[in-house]
Amino acid sequence: PGEQAMPGRWLGSFNGVTNFDICNDGVTLVADRSERTRVEYVYFDLFVMDIGTGKQRRLTHGARIREPACEPDGRWAAGVQITHGKTRLVRVDLASGDSTVLFEPGSLEQVAFPTVSRDGRHVIATRIAHQSRDLIAVDVETGHVRRLTHDWALELQPRFSPDGKWLVYSSDRSGIYDVYAQAWPPPAEPSPIEPRRLTRVIGGALEPVVT
Repeated sequence: PGEQAMPGRWLGSFNGVTNFDICNDGVTLVADRSERTRVEYVYFDLFVMDIGTGKQRRLTHGARIREPACEPDGRWAAGVQITHGKTRLVRVDLASGDSTVLFEPGSLEQVAFPTVSRDGRHVIATRIAHQSRDLIAVDVETGHVRRLTHDWALELQPRFSPDGKWLVYSSDRSGIYDVYAQAWPPPAEPSPIEPRRLTRVIGGALEPVVT
């Protein structure tokens, strides 16, 4: 490792996890894991782990929810639910496991890569539609959906900076995936949002995380 490498930390054992997020309390880890349901089916469900004690708790049962993203206060997590051959954004209570729909895309659309704004008021995700992969912002209270990008490029894996003032994501608008940033909150609609390019790489830069 180079001089800039950060030391690792053992969080515990969590078999079969594909996606996870750690809430702001630094103790609560929310993860998705495929589990057998009704004997013959295998679905993704959400699990919660206390990093301090290693204690794990199953949050949903047969809900087909994955890609959890913690709300800053740790009360709920956004996720992607598979239903009727498509996906939708849901909000899952981390105490009860109850879920409510935040955004139901069109019949030929999908959603992926949710992340929650630092004030907990918006969920940002990639909306997958015909020939486009654009970022949208969903108002948690009203359900209003705003399109943050509108171009031919593929915009993926949005994440917020710790201070909540920047939204970073991967985009192939240059022909190669690089990391870009937009100021948050965005200007009033319909003002265009011009992203700032943060990387210039040869092979591609994906899955940005801001520390």
